[in-house]
Amino acid sequence: MKRRALPLFVLCISISLLCACTKGEPHSGDTAPTILMYGNSYVAQNMPVNELPEDYTSSGTLTSEEAHDTGLEGCEYFLNIRYDSVPDMYVYQEKEYSHWVREK
Repeated sequence: MKRRALPLFVLCISISLLCACTKGEPHSGDTAPTILMYGNSYVAQNMPVNELPEDYTSSGTLTSEEAHDTGLEGCEYFLNIRYDSVPDMYVYQEKEYSHWVREK
């Protein structure tokens, strides 16, 4: 029984390590991934957070047009309710919030 369990254990560990290594890979296209909303382009920052900053509230879910080929369509996004404009947003994905800022 131990001989059969060892290869399965090694396979599971290998898959886990492979997934952990590829999770944070940068976008390999010609341009950075962008979200298109309110006539602006937003790019992701590299530091996801586990909790939203104060004053950010759920504002909807990204459409496929807004997600702009990032694979984030259907993800919930959060905006700061104190701003009249939208300088940044958070998008909930994979148990954490990614921070997106407006390109200048």
